[in-house]
Amino acid sequence: MKLAAFLGQKIPLRISLVGTLVLTVVLIGIDQAIAPGDIPGLVEYEVAGSSVRALEILDQWGEAGRTLFVQTVWLDYLYPLAYAALFAGALAKARNTTAAWFWPLLACLTDGLENVGLIYSALVYPSLSENVVMFTALFAGIKFFSLIICTGLLIGHSWRGEPN
Repeated sequence: MKLAAFLGQKIPLRISLVGTLVLTVVLIGIDQAIAPGDIPGLVEYEVAGSSVRALEILDQWGEAGRTLFVQTVWLDYLYPLAYAALFAGALAKARNTTAAWFWPLLACLTDGLENVGLIYSALVYPSLSENVVMFTALFAGIKFFSLIICTGLLIGHSWRGEPN
């Protein structure tokens, strides 16, 4: 795919790396503001798996945490774009052409669908839908699986010592 090849060039790859790192730091800070201390954070909310567990997490966040989540969740739509560009570029640079677009795109799309479920559940709190929470956890699982595959492909490429 031509876009993946473009993303594998030096400048786009560096921009996506910096964007991913900056958004990672910002989102970690937001997560700590939403759920300070031992309170379950965003990842626990993503994979709650049941409306009972999601409700417990949203209860622990309190009104301020839920409001902060809804106000800042738009950043979690930029984040998948950044990390998908980074993985697509790195995999294209590693000459893994099919994986260069498939796995990063799958992670990005399922992250976006997961966000829809998270936002919906936060907005309808405390009337959570069991189906929405389960599908949100499913999308989160697919996202994490896809990111693990991307990482594994890059580690495998590195271990094989293949030239770039």
